[in-house]
Amino acid sequence: HLASVIRALHKPMLVVNHDFVEPQKIMLAYDGQEASKKALQMVAGSSLLKSLPCHLVYVGEAAQAEGILNEASAELTTSGVNFEAVQLHGPTDAALCEYQQQNSIDLTVMGAFSHNRLRDMLLGSFTTKMLNKTRQPLLLLR
Repeated sequence: HLASVIRALHKPMLVVNHDFVEPQKIMLAYDGQEASKKALQMVAGSSLLKSLPCHLVYVGEAAQAEGILNEASAELTTSGVNFEAVQLHGPTDAALCEYQQQNSIDLTVMGAFSHNRLRDMLLGSFTTKMLNKTRQPLLLLR
């Protein structure tokens, strides 16, 4: 039911799966898609989020990683965000959740449901996988 609510709302949504604690570190899951660009703008423009150490994370091919991470890095640098850019490999949901645990990330900021429903039905929704696997709060943007 949560995925349906998130799909229906086109507003930022904070999903908390345990007692909420003030975040000390955030992870921005970035893939260059429109929804992740909104997440990037949220981090860069929010006085609350940009004051926290940020892990800018891309999961995918090395050939694409440099351009995608450079694009996001430029905006974060211009906005004064203290960040570390990282490229990961493997299944996106598993790589992000593992990185989140290894680096004590308190909040993950990411785009949500950026693909169409048919693709999600055939391949499964990345957002739904993250909702099921993560142990930390998610700030989802559409």
